[in-house]
Amino acid sequence: MKYIDSQIQKGIISTPSKIEGNYKSSELIIRNSNQQNPRLREGGSDPNPASRSAYVIIFKTEPYKDEIFIPNYSGGCELITNFLSVLYGKRFDFHGMIENSGFFSLPDFSEFNSLCNPNFIFNSNKPRNDIILDLNFSALKNLETFIYKNTFSEKFNSIIISVTKFYANSLRIAEKHPDIAYLQLITALEILSSYFDYTEKDLIETDVIDTLALVEKKLDNGLAKAKKIKSLIWGVKKKFTKTILNLIDDDFFIQGDNYYIPVKKREFESTIKAAYDLRSKFTHTGKDFGDWIKPQPRVFETQAGKPVVTDKEFAKILAKAPTYLGLERIVRYCILKFMENNELKLIESNST
Repeated sequence: MKYIDSQIQKGIISTPSKIEGNYKSSELIIRNSNQQNPRLREGGSDPNPASRSAYVIIFKTEPYKDEIFIPNYSGGCELITNFLSVLYGKRFDFHGMIENSGFFSLPDFSEFNSLCNPNFIFNSNKPRNDIILDLNFSALKNLETFIYKNTFSEKFNSIIISVTKFYANSLRIAEKHPDIAYLQLITALEILSSYFDYTEKDLIETDVIDTLALVEKKLDNGLAKAKKIKSLIWGVKKKFTKTILNLIDDDFFIQGDNYYIPVKKREFESTIKAAYDLRSKFTHTGKDFGDWIKPQPRVFETQAGKPVVTDKEFAKILAKAPTYLGLERIVRYCILKFMENNELKLIESNST
């Protein structure tokens, strides 16, 4: 009797939240592992700091013939875990494979001993409001299409894999290392912006283009001077800002997560620019900003007032920049809209 099928792969994931139901297709199954933390939601449905629900990912792969090289499919589980984090807007952790290419192993359950604040939306049992997805695996749609039947370009694939990874990693460390988590969200947006091929007119105002044309014609060595000026104003920050402004629509501001001080539409462009400036300030000077942007129980998306710091320029940036909670919502919304715009639809229509 054969007990092991080397084509069946199984991994364990978990979340401080709770997702009901199962996901089942011909290639992929996600279901409750029935090995939940015994402290999980005792006495009611509300999560507590020790709450964590575990699930098993099961998928089938092609047979392998090389007895020397044994495929490791943990990367596939990590990819699915990161997708789930973006789709639900919740923290998900991958604990390792329990069955891989016919071999068994023990997962790493160390995260089950860590506490997560259930008041933060990415740890809670509440669905996100702006892009709604019921906390049920049946709300997913064609999750395996990107993994098994991928018809997208190599550039698109690389972008999606990277941005979902940075977003998911950010949620995992947000409570302990908010500054690093914030920078990972900025990086996700930078990667997303690299997908688009913007023209000069997209990124530079018309009057500035006219001025540069005069510089080229009227000044000695004008072409070189105009080119240098363009390099200064046509940079990563411009693409970063343009991408976000193109992906964020009115629904983002109408259907928020009921935050006490939400990101405001009329100030949104300056908010986005300040987020990038905060990243640049840290990169160039090492200015610590973690205490100002870290997740707070009163759920601020922007500062309640002007931070009191000795560096006046730094204070202005902090006052305008989104907090971690504000930036996290922006990044998730942008990723999901980017997927939707490229017809990678993974959410059932009746749940959107």
